[in-house]
Amino acid sequence: MSFDGPLIYELISAGGNGITLRDSSDYRQLCIRGFEIGRVQAAIECNVVPEAPSKWDSNTSALFLSWESQFSKMIKETFNLDENDLVHRISSLMAAAFGALYLSYENQMDLYQRWKQALLRNAQTGEWDPTKEISDFNVNFVYRVKRGYFFLTHEGLIGFGAKDTRPGDRVYIFYGGKIPYVLRYNDDNDTAQLIGSAVVEGIMFGEALNASDKRPDEWITLT
Repeated sequence: MSFDGPLIYELISAGGNGITLRDSSDYRQLCIRGFEIGRVQAAIECNVVPEAPSKWDSNTSALFLSWESQFSKMIKETFNLDENDLVHRISSLMAAAFGALYLSYENQMDLYQRWKQALLRNAQTGEWDPTKEISDFNVNFVYRVKRGYFFLTHEGLIGFGAKDTRPGDRVYIFYGGKIPYVLRYNDDNDTAQLIGSAVVEGIMFGEALNASDKRPDEWITLT
């Protein structure tokens, strides 16, 4: 494929206009410097969301709360988390993936919990919270969640990535980029395909760069 098309657009639109590149003798390849942060263990679809926010009703609220409970249970059992850690990590992920940009990160995490409470009231009484913050979060969630999968990695990370994310994919940080990316290595194990950008709980503010167990830097060849 040529890199004047979808791949470059994906990298730049996701905040990767400063990504460190290296010249390649093959115009169909793109060499990027970065490091791996995890390998996908499971990919989970949230398939209970309607096509538009206007179609969200009390039944949708009940279905989502049931789905979120099962998702939380999977994370808790997989990574042996206590209840406080579980709530913090899920709130952190949901805030990063679906929160409103005009709010601080801490307020976004609180907003996710308030949104869940609004869904619980909606499921029980049919009433809906009319506040702008709740409505904005609901709109973001409806439109974004249909475009991707939640995922867990073998290293204990939880994230939200492209719809095609699957077990065995690798999550990378590219130098100069602002967010992680999901890659799938080809059969030669030397080149990889870009699956898409991702949100990963706990590493969206540069934490991975300073981690004590950070993996070695490498040049990744995308095809």
